[in-house]
Amino acid sequence: MLSLDILICTVNTRIVRIPDMLMPPQEGITYIVSFQYTKDDYLALIPQILLERSDVVFVKMRGEGLSANRNHALSYAQSDLIYLIDDDSRFLSNTIADICETFEQHPDIDIALFQAQTYTGQPLRPYGAEQRCIASFTEISPILTNEMVCRRSRIQGSLTFDARFGLSSHFLSCYEQQVFLIDACHKGLRIQFFPKDIIQTSAIFQPRLLYVDQKVQRSYGALLYYAYGLPAMAHAFVFALRNALQGKSRFIPLIKHLMEGISYIRTTNKRLAAHR
Repeated sequence: MLSLDILICTVNTRIVRIPDMLMPPQEGITYIVSFQYTKDDYLALIPQILLERSDVVFVKMRGEGLSANRNHALSYAQSDLIYLIDDDSRFLSNTIADICETFEQHPDIDIALFQAQTYTGQPLRPYGAEQRCIASFTEISPILTNEMVCRRSRIQGSLTFDARFGLSSHFLSCYEQQVFLIDACHKGLRIQFFPKDIIQTSAIFQPRLLYVDQKVQRSYGALLYYAYGLPAMAHAFVFALRNALQGKSRFIPLIKHLMEGISYIRTTNKRLAAHR
């Protein structure tokens, strides 16, 4: 059976919820808990069990930014597979078996995408029933990080999360997993979707906020540029016009924020953002 590192990134007071997420110890399963904190006061909240369990690797970093935290956790991974999850997730009884069996049965797959549920057991979003390869922007755009499991040897050292994207980033707020997958496609990695439920989460499907949240709108503009380059401006115009005509948003504010995101990505450097 393949070994699996489950990477849990959390910040400040949210560290207290991590013990409730852990399953009983299982051979080949390691948890890497990356604790990001903005003040030393939060260190007093670290649950003792995270320091005592032999299957938990507990690491901490001062600062903020979800992408930076995920990159920190990734640097400690050593198992065959890597599964990055949010700190509000709940495992299903079949989670580990389905993940490991999928990679054992498909040795050519570098990144496997699965399905997430709400806490009531409903699909988090529409998935489709067919197993399929993922390669286009349209297929990548709705994916959430806790639906994604990676073969460590294919990503560690060659792929990182772009710190310009993600929660608590300087100007944007989401789509860091889409950028990660776009980079994976550019490197020729094989990505495939499997219609299997592996996790429950309370995460909000971020694109639903696209019509009301200006930071998400900037993030989408930035994502368009990351995917398409200069033609992103035309994509942004069409997107804003279509949604304005459908009554989902107003054209001027939406196109303004989309263009702000495009401008931001054009004028900032990924490596410099990672070291802020």
